[in-house]
Amino acid sequence: MQTLNEIIQDLHAVESRIRAYERKYGITSDDFYALYAQGLLDDEGFEQSTEFVRWASAYSLRKKREAA
Repeated sequence: MQTLNEIIQDLHAVESRIRAYERKYGITSDDFYALYAQGLLDDEGFEQSTEFVRWASAYSLRKKREAA
């Protein structure tokens, strides 16, 4: 089990990654994840597809850490 301090450190790290994706694509993570989960994003090739998977993973991690 992680300590509260470790959870907070994880949240700070994941928030930094999430903010970078939001700036790059000009959309909030909440909106991105809703579209991603519905398969409504045009991923325009492998590189963007990989970034979307990483962004979705970071978003999911943030939600888990917030719940913890």
